[in-house]
Amino acid sequence: IGLRSPHAMTYDADTGDIWIGDVGQGLREEVSVARKGDNLQWPYREGNINGNRAKPSPLIGTDAPPVWAYPRSDGGCVIGGFVYRGQKFAGSLFGKYLVGDHNSRKLWTVTRRPGQAPLVEFLVSMPGQNGGKAQLAGWGSDDEGNVYMCKPNGTGNGNGKIYKLAQSGTRINCRDRDITSPLACHDAGARFAPTFTTKLNGPFP
Repeated sequence: IGLRSPHAMTYDADTGDIWIGDVGQGLREEVSVARKGDNLQWPYREGNINGNRAKPSPLIGTDAPPVWAYPRSDGGCVIGGFVYRGQKFAGSLFGKYLVGDHNSRKLWTVTRRPGQAPLVEFLVSMPGQNGGKAQLAGWGSDDEGNVYMCKPNGTGNGNGKIYKLAQSGTRINCRDRDITSPLACHDAGARFAPTFTTKLNGPFP
């Protein structure tokens, strides 16, 4: 309970964690990990700020704040991904949760650190313009450890695209910022770029 509008829920078999990207009402986007009995706090909390209702008493479940929450200045529609366990980018991404935002086009990694703020690293921006309905809509992977991003072409239009994460020669500058508590801000330690793979309506390699 306590979810508002989750976009993707994935299970990390190595840890047993269930990761969720939950779209906020108007002020915060959040990434949460759900465990048995958790209350993920909506509507009395929106991300890491107070929500539009009072906290119920007694509370059903265990109060469980998000792993990471960010303001609408950094996006407006979180698209949850998955914890990377592949070998292709193991040196840079292994064990990190991949997540992006449909509105801002930003992709990040999130690493949980018990007792500390999460390590959030800017990865890369998807190509195109901010806003609209023609941006990141989902994530995927394959047995070789490749990472894919699905980008539709708006509502009711064809020619959406699938991008594959690839190493690039351009160093990425960190674009994250502190939110309500000290937030580690780095680039992902590798050079990445989204490369066009195929149109959603084919042909498929």
